[in-house]
Amino acid sequence: MSKFQLYVLRQIVMVLVVVAAGMFAVIWLTKSLSLIDLVMNRGLSVSMFAWITTLLLPASFAIVGPISLFVAAAYVYHRLTMDSELVIMHAAGISRLQLARPALLASAAMIAIGYLVSLYLMPLAYREYRDLKFQISHNYSSVLIQEGVFSQVVPGVTVYVRKRGPDGTLMGILVHDRRQPDAPVTALAERGTLLPGENGPKMVMIQGNRQERRGDQGTSRLQFDRYELQFTTQTRSGFGRWQSPHEQFLHDLFDPPEAVGGHSRYHQFRMEGHDRLTAPLMNLALPLVALALLLGAEFNRRGHTVRILIAVAIVVGLEASMIGTKNLGRRIPELTPLIYFLPAATIAICLASLWRGPFNLWRRLVPDTATAS
Repeated sequence: MSKFQLYVLRQIVMVLVVVAAGMFAVIWLTKSLSLIDLVMNRGLSVSMFAWITTLLLPASFAIVGPISLFVAAAYVYHRLTMDSELVIMHAAGISRLQLARPALLASAAMIAIGYLVSLYLMPLAYREYRDLKFQISHNYSSVLIQEGVFSQVVPGVTVYVRKRGPDGTLMGILVHDRRQPDAPVTALAERGTLLPGENGPKMVMIQGNRQERRGDQGTSRLQFDRYELQFTTQTRSGFGRWQSPHEQFLHDLFDPPEAVGGHSRYHQFRMEGHDRLTAPLMNLALPLVALALLLGAEFNRRGHTVRILIAVAIVVGLEASMIGTKNLGRRIPELTPLIYFLPAATIAICLASLWRGPFNLWRRLVPDTATAS
């Protein structure tokens, strides 16, 4: 690789890192806002909050990576053209593909990282995120229950607490359990505590009464000194929690577990698998759009504003088409080949433009009023 290509590659990598960091920061901030209540009002530690929000970032790489690389390629090659560096290199006999080589190398590296993230890191991180969220929702009384608020601890169980002491003791407890519609249970106690357990949290109540209504049999009442109520039998992902497609590894997506029922869920899993295989290819398709339009046409010292806008429009349309195809493919499996065709066709057309020269269509779309001499 020549010194000029190394110089261009360094420029692309620097811009890529800055743009990707900015996009990840915005995504992290957006996702953290929905969880900030856990820290401000429910006692979740800052370190746990930071770890949970960080686990959500790998799922965004499929969007952040290609767009960041597109921006980096468009910015660097546009600046090199405006500084006449590409004009000199082109006049020296360097081909378009040689000029595009630094961006293609960056794309190859991003594709490798993309497959590592989509096939391994993303399901691993999202599974850990769901597990931690499950633990927080089921094993932390400070997160689950607020004073003077009716809180749904788990589906079917509502808890009200009048006051919580500094040591975690709950005062004035009311629990309504309607998980069995034919036999709802209401328990009241003077005090108690919520403790974690292997199968989820359990409420230990002291000095109270329990009422259970059994249809036509009337209501049974029980006074107690100590009473334990298990809230859930669900556990972590390995012991019964249903896993979403984002948590599954590739072999499970194409061979869904038996827990997946129904035609729609089956195709939802398989479409997620196809998306995992094609999403990293966008790290090549998107920057190639910028390269084809900036290098695949005549050099112009007046700038490439029109070409860049066309490239942005193509990228937006391609991303929207990929998302739309993925969503439609869950309901119409026959559309699945489109999710492979879109990036493959974009890559082929753009490489052909760089190899054979600009297409007449692009020349009409981007007329050159002045060419470099």
